[in-house]
Amino acid sequence: MSAGAALAAAVFAAGPAHAAAAGNPGPVTGFGGLCLDDRGASTRNFNPVQVYSCNGTDAQQWTLNTDGNTLHALGKCLDVRHGGTADGTPVNLYDCNGTGAQVWIPQNNGAFYNPQSNKCLDDTDWSTTPGTQAQIWDCAGNPNQSWSASAATAPAASSRKGVGVVSFAGVSSALAQSGASWYYTWTTTHTGIDGPANTGFVPMIWGPDSVTPTALAQAHSAGPYLLGFNEPDMAAQSNMTVDQALSLWPQLMENGTILGSPAVAYGADTPGGWLDRFMSGARANGYRVDFIALHWYGGDFDTPDAVNQLHAYIQAVHDRYHLPIWLTEYALIDFSNGGSRYPTDPQQAAFVTASTKMLAELPYLQRYAWFGLSASDTAPSTGLFRSGPVATDAGRAYEAAAG
Repeated sequence: MSAGAALAAAVFAAGPAHAAAAGNPGPVTGFGGLCLDDRGASTRNFNPVQVYSCNGTDAQQWTLNTDGNTLHALGKCLDVRHGGTADGTPVNLYDCNGTGAQVWIPQNNGAFYNPQSNKCLDDTDWSTTPGTQAQIWDCAGNPNQSWSASAATAPAASSRKGVGVVSFAGVSSALAQSGASWYYTWTTTHTGIDGPANTGFVPMIWGPDSVTPTALAQAHSAGPYLLGFNEPDMAAQSNMTVDQALSLWPQLMENGTILGSPAVAYGADTPGGWLDRFMSGARANGYRVDFIALHWYGGDFDTPDAVNQLHAYIQAVHDRYHLPIWLTEYALIDFSNGGSRYPTDPQQAAFVTASTKMLAELPYLQRYAWFGLSASDTAPSTGLFRSGPVATDAGRAYEAAAG
């Protein structure tokens, strides 16, 4: 579903990426009480990042960009050397470039997870010797992968809750009222849609005709995220073969953004399915995919069952690819029997409340977006706001969701 057949059904969605929120600089303390340290306080590229006696110098003042999940010191980023993915690949300081080698996602156990390598920041050989260069290693939950960084990682606000948006009467007011911290429009622009200053726009390269120098430049300027192709497995959507998507993918990678997979309409967890074949091809070619974008629509309108089904699908996809997840479209709509059957307004609202609570508890789910911001003024839909804007039952529930 989405910006094609979905819009004809009068269900709508939204737009651009915002300036990243960041915590305050501070030390990152690891095993044996040693601190993460830029060796010699050097700002040259490939300078080793090591563990060292905590001393409060600028070489140990790290800031986590809580939107892009990058660790900064001295104006540069913590980086996996040459984008390596093998156990033991060292980490260093490098110019911030938006690649997967510089993404570090804080985990509840204190680890910093790098999704490109599917590994964690690691104190090499459990070292307590100052000057030992840090590395990446399979995430094991061990003390040498646990880092205390409360000063550096305190986020200003949640950035999970988002929404898909197209323009309608009162769209900007509705976006502000929804409480979404990010939005997208299935395009690389958001003309006529202006969210609050703290609401970010994420661009999308929708399909093959969107892979143009102009669109790629627009996406790059919106940064740091880019959503890949929209439902390429559907004839009514971007309708792409796996080989076609792979042939165009390097142009998306060159954009220097944190890049999401193509979002298939269904079967993202299916061995041999469209996404599975794309991800296999990406791995074989050394292509970068930083997170998995998912769509999900539920035809079971019983709230506990629907929430459990959504959770099971997201979990299965994460278990298959071991990458962070963005749920970029979701709602209750029954597409069986060739039609579109909608729940009652109270049923949709109850699902909003229960599903957002569940999603907030998944550590690997970075963002989610309801489908969508706009609701039909005359027909059933899943939208949050009618013209005006006037909140629906689902809209009021989404406003109340913590995100």
